[in-house]
Amino acid sequence: EGGQTPQICFLTGDNEGRLESHMKRLLRTVYSEKNYSKYEELFFLWEGKPLIFGNTANLSDEMKQTLENFTVRGCWAWQDRDGYWSWLQEVKYNEETGEYYMDPGRDPDGNFEQLAVAMGHHPSTSKGRSFVKGVQPNNGKNDFEFSSDTARLGLGFASQFELAIELDPQVIMITGWNEWIAGLPRDPSYTHFANTDVDGYMYIDQFNPEFSRDGEPMKLRDGVGFGDNYYYQMVDYIRKFKGIDSEELAGGQTAIDIHGELSQWDGVSPEFRDTIGDVEFRNEPSYDLEIRYINNSGRNDFDYAKVSQDDDFVYFLVKTVNPIVVSDGTNWMNLYIDLDQSHETGWEGYDYVINRARSETHADIEKFSNNSWEAEKIGEAEYVLGSDYMVLKLDKRDLGLMSGEIINFDFKWSDHSTTDGNVMEFMDLGDTAPNDRFNFRYLARSEGGSGLSTTAVIAIIVCAAALILTVSVIIIFKRVGKNG
Repeated sequence: EGGQTPQICFLTGDNEGRLESHMKRLLRTVYSEKNYSKYEELFFLWEGKPLIFGNTANLSDEMKQTLENFTVRGCWAWQDRDGYWSWLQEVKYNEETGEYYMDPGRDPDGNFEQLAVAMGHHPSTSKGRSFVKGVQPNNGKNDFEFSSDTARLGLGFASQFELAIELDPQVIMITGWNEWIAGLPRDPSYTHFANTDVDGYMYIDQFNPEFSRDGEPMKLRDGVGFGDNYYYQMVDYIRKFKGIDSEELAGGQTAIDIHGELSQWDGVSPEFRDTIGDVEFRNEPSYDLEIRYINNSGRNDFDYAKVSQDDDFVYFLVKTVNPIVVSDGTNWMNLYIDLDQSHETGWEGYDYVINRARSETHADIEKFSNNSWEAEKIGEAEYVLGSDYMVLKLDKRDLGLMSGEIINFDFKWSDHSTTDGNVMEFMDLGDTAPNDRFNFRYLARSEGGSGLSTTAVIAIIVCAAALILTVSVIIIFKRVGKNG
C-alpha cells in the first residue's frame, strides 16, 4: 500500500478479427456496465478515452460504434504507418541526413505521438541486449553468447532510450518488462540463431541473458545474469524523460529527547514513507508447478522514518505498521548510512551500519572497511524501543564529524534481510525502507550552502499497461518538457 497503482490498457494483437473478439470479452468483464466505474480510475486514457491496441480492419458496425468510446491504435513490431504505435523498433541510420532515428508511432492523421524502447530484440535474428545502432557483438565462440558479459550493461536499451529522449515523443513505451515465456519451434530450415549454428530449431523471443528482452530483476546463477540492473537503468531514464520533483531541505530540525514523547517529532519534516503491506509470507507454486516459492522472512513492516539533527547529534525515528517483533539477530532493525552519498565507498555505498549488535540501551555503530561487508565497531548509539517505533541518537563525533557540522547523507532501514552482504536480498528478504536498493536522501543544507531547514525520496511514477497477452509494457506519459 502507498504506491501508485499502475494504469492499464489491453493489447489484442494485430490479426484481423482479434480486436472485436477480445473487445466482446472485455465488454463482459472489465468494461462491462457493472465494472466500468469500478476500474475506471485504472484505465490509461489517451485523447480522454481508454486506450486499446488492435487491428481495426473488418469490424462490425456495432463494434465500430462501441469503439467510439475508446482510443484505438494498432500496435506491433517494426511498424511505420499512420494509426500505429510501435511495439518494437530498431535504431536506424539515415545516410542522407547523417542522423539516427526510429520509426515513430503516429495517430491516424500522421501526427507523431509515440516511440518504443526495448531491453533486447530476438535471438532468432541474433540481435540481443547489446545490439546497438545496427551492430550485435559476436564473440565467435559459437556458444549462444553464454560466455559474453555485456547483457548486464544494457547497451542497446541505453542507445534506444537516449535517442527516444532526444526525439521527444509524447509517450515512450518500454516493452517486455516481464516477458519470460519462450517458444521452441523446430524446422529443418533453422540453421542459426543467437550467433550460433544449430540443427533445425531456434528460440524466437526469449533464450538467455543476452538474447532476451525482459527487464524484471533476476537472480544471478553462478554469476550469470543481470540482476536488477535494468530496473534501475529504466528508473534513471524515466526520470530524465518525465522530470522529477525538486528535493526539499530538512525542516523543523531540533534536539530530540529520545526518552520523551513522539510528539517532539511532529514538526520535523518530511516523513520518509515506505510502502506498507509488503511483509506478507509467500508460498506459491512456480509456473511449471515443479517447485514452490516459500518466503517467510517478512517481520517488521516499516511505515515511515524521520531525521533530525542539532550541533552534536543526529536523531533517527522509524515507525512500523504493527508492534515491533523483537529479535537478537544481527539483522534486526538495522540502519545503514551513506555519509558521503557515494556508491564508490563502503559496502554498496553505505559507510556505517547501526544495530547489528546491541545492549538493552545502546546499539553498536560499525564502519564498513575495504569497501566490503567487513566492518569494525567504532562507537555506540543510544536507542529507545517503543511498541511500534524505534529512536536512535548518534553522536556526530562517532561519524568523524565536528560539533556544529551540518551534514547531508543517504540512509536506509532494514529488518530481517541480508546477513552476508548480498545486497539483492534487500529485494526479497524481510523489509527495507525504502524498498530494494533505493535510499532515502536527507538534505539539511543545499549544495554549497549552510543552515538547517527536509528531504525527499526521489520517486518515480510508472504507468504500467496490463496486457491481454503474457507480456507487459510500461507506458510513460511525459508530464513536463524534455529534460525538464
